[in-house]
Parts: sequence; C-alpha cells; structure tokens
Amino acid sequence: MPHKCTPDQKHERERIEAFSFASGSHQLYNHGILRDIYLDNFLTHHQLDADVLGQALRDWITSSPDHGVLEHYCQDIYRWSVPEDKIQPVTDVMWKAGRLLTRDEAEEYVYQLGLAERPACRQPGWHLKDPRPVPGDPSTW
Repeated sequence: MPHKCTPDQKHERERIEAFSFASGSHQLYNHGILRDIYLDNFLTHHQLDADVLGQALRDWITSSPDHGVLEHYCQDIYRWSVPEDKIQPVTDVMWKAGRLLTRDEAEEYVYQLGLAERPACRQPGWHLKDPRPVPGDPSTW
C-alpha cells in the first residue's frame, strides 16, 4: 500500500521539486535563491550578497541574534545556523524578500534568466493568477 504524505511532507517534496524540474534550475542558487530555511544552511557569496529588505543577506543575518549565526565553513562556503524557534519567522522574511520561490515561480525565473528554454505551453504568466515579480532587477539577469 503506498505511503500517504502528510501536508508537511507534501510541501517539502514540492519545494525540492522546484529545483529539480529543469536543466538550468540548479543555477538559481547563483542568483541568490534559497531552497528553504533549515537549522543549518550552507551558502555562497551568491546568496550572501542577495538583497533582503534593502541589505545584503549577510548583513541581515548578522544584524540580530534572532536571524541566526553566520560562520565561515570552508573555502567560499558559509554556514548559517538558525535557531529552531526562529525558522518560521526567518522563512517568512525570506519569502517576503523573494529569496524563496514556489515551484511555479522557480520555473518562471529559470525561463526569464534563460537557464532553460520556455516550451510553447509555458508562456509568461501561464501558472499564476496573480503573478508576483521575480526577485532582482531584470537588467542584472
């Protein structure tokens, strides 16, 4: 008998799928996108330099202990540790800042960045009733 996913498991599966649907999707990380917020998050300068409410993510993290702790991990990788009781508030801020995307938003972003070819059935706005703009200035894509 197949295992039925809980709503949380389904949500996590959808978040993972958001980054595995297209050949160029792994490059979203190079544009400051995070997959989700965890107790430990491993980031490069692409994520750390990304805008979060008017400042670089690295500056936002270090501006308050409620945002977690940032430490050098190895080479150009940093570990961002978020207290368990702060994961949801931090996640909410990252959504607001456009650092997290739904599967449909991630797919649209990949097409807009030119990381994958847009099929004819996926014209701009095909999936969103009320599209929100993807993060960043299009001239920097």
